[in-house]
Amino acid sequence: MIYDIVNEKDVIDSWVADDKIGDPIQMLGMSIEKMAEADMVVFAEGWYLARGCKIEYQTAIEYKKPIINMQALAVTNNEKEEEK
Repeated sequence: MIYDIVNEKDVIDSWVADDKIGDPIQMLGMSIEKMAEADMVVFAEGWYLARGCKIEYQTAIEYKKPIINMQALAVTNNEKEEEK
């Protein structure tokens, strides 16, 4: 399903390690710069717990980037399993 879509696309790794740049705002800027190159944005489970991810999510919404929210898919899949 969703993994097939993602696997058919080139994945841009936008995560920046803390030890490469110490300033969180610079790291966020680098991630958003990478997001500008993307056709869609995938957010992993728990993304809403990180300040930077919340800003990236809002940026994707404001600039109309298609979003795949793995958290929502996980909840949906768990609900389907419970129905069986």
